[in-house]
Amino acid sequence: MREKWLVVSNCQTAGLGNCLSLLCPQVDIETCDIWRFRAEKEEWASRITEYRHLIFNPELREMGLLDAIPTGNVTFVPGFDFRGFHPDLAYVTHGGAVIKSAMDDYHSLIIATAYKKGLAPDAAKRLFTAESYRRLGFLSIWEAEKKMLVDRFAAYGLDIRTEFVKWMREGGFMYSKNHPKIGAIYDVATKVARRLQGDAAVETGIRPHDNLAVAPIFPVYPEIAEQYGIRTGSYFFKGFDSYKAFHLNDFIATSYDVYSKYPVEELEVHSPHYQTAVNLVGRQV
Repeated sequence: MREKWLVVSNCQTAGLGNCLSLLCPQVDIETCDIWRFRAEKEEWASRITEYRHLIFNPELREMGLLDAIPTGNVTFVPGFDFRGFHPDLAYVTHGGAVIKSAMDDYHSLIIATAYKKGLAPDAAKRLFTAESYRRLGFLSIWEAEKKMLVDRFAAYGLDIRTEFVKWMREGGFMYSKNHPKIGAIYDVATKVARRLQGDAAVETGIRPHDNLAVAPIFPVYPEIAEQYGIRTGSYFFKGFDSYKAFHLNDFIATSYDVYSKYPVEELEVHSPHYQTAVNLVGRQV
């Protein structure tokens, strides 16, 4: 009988599961994202013994979702979270609920802060400069972000230091702070497959569909791209489930329109750079 493995993670679940299917063709891989697993916890708990290996994001344990599940055959694989390319990416909430933008859950810290401080759209656009990024601390977080990413995987026995260099040579590895490109997921899956299957894991040269490419893609701003040797810096954004790009000008306009539907004092901007952004924008008012 063929082995069955279960993969449970965040938005990276499908990519990780598809990569493992290619690397371990003699295994049946099933996937379930964290949100479905939480909603159907009792059902999954009743089926958990069906699986030879469980590949779980450690967030499951942090959320208390493994309290009644034996974890002797669990391999924990953390998700990617890396702000180095996209330090302007922020979240905006109202009453605790995430507000949707043209980039789904993603917002621009600079745009949101400019709106809250009463700047006109043209004035907001003028803040997108290398000097602003320097003052905001965008250009000084790289080493700390890299260390956090490497340490996050190392905590579960996954050494990605060599792969990090490879990903950079290939032109970067993130579509947004929490959406990696499929090549990065594949390299992590390779380490997992070899741990669980040894020489039985195979390298076919085939890569699965990059499913996160249909999700929003936050650009690496040109000034940030230049800092890190990325050739594809731009101010063009891509929304959800679409391949039509739109420019920063449009993102500013649509964001201002979205925010106008809420009392400005009730908009909450979530970013470690928010207070610095308030100070920066305050000089422009």
